[in-house]
Formats: sequence, structure tokens, C-alpha cells
Amino acid sequence: MDFKITDDKAIVHFDEEFSIAELKDIKDIIKEIENKKIVKIMFDFRNVKYIDSSAIGILVTVLKYTKKNGGVFKIYSPGEDVKRILKLVNLDSFFEIVENREEA
Repeated sequence: MDFKITDDKAIVHFDEEFSIAELKDIKDIIKEIENKKIVKIMFDFRNVKYIDSSAIGILVTVLKYTKKNGGVFKIYSPGEDVKRILKLVNLDSFFEIVENREEA
């Protein structure tokens, strides 16, 4: 997992799995994003095959943060497995999901 801040936007790139194993790293990234007052956040899920409940909790946290601060949170390029998980927990309609970075 890595991230890049460009102008007023943060893009977080994930590996194959977004789970409790990455929890500390993603919390550190989010803290840095908040400290820099970035409110446009994009999660690049093109490589993600699996997310767990900890990841879902982070997604909700980031969504709340961006909405509270007048920003935007988008997930781009999620695979079918990730889309299915989000749909299963009825969160697919809460997140702005786009197919590619250009739409984000």
C-alpha cells in the first residue's frame, strides 16, 4: 500500500488485500491526510481481491470525514469480488464507485 498527495487530492493505492493487517498503515495515512486538510480522497482498488470488516470500517470512516468536511471520497477500479462484498453489506450505494482513475 502506498499513497500520493497531489494538489488537493490524496490517492491511496492498495495491494491485493485490504484487511486488518493494513490497519495501522492506513490509519497513519489517513491521519496524515487529515493533518494536511485534504478532503478529496481516492482509493485505488484495481489490485484488491479481498476486503474484510476492518477495511469496511475504514471506508465508512473516510466517507464520514470527507462528507463532514465538504469533500469527496471515491473508490475506483474495484473488482467484482470487492463490489460483491460491498453489496452484501449494503454499502455499495453509499460509496461513489467509478470504473477508472479518469472518472475519479
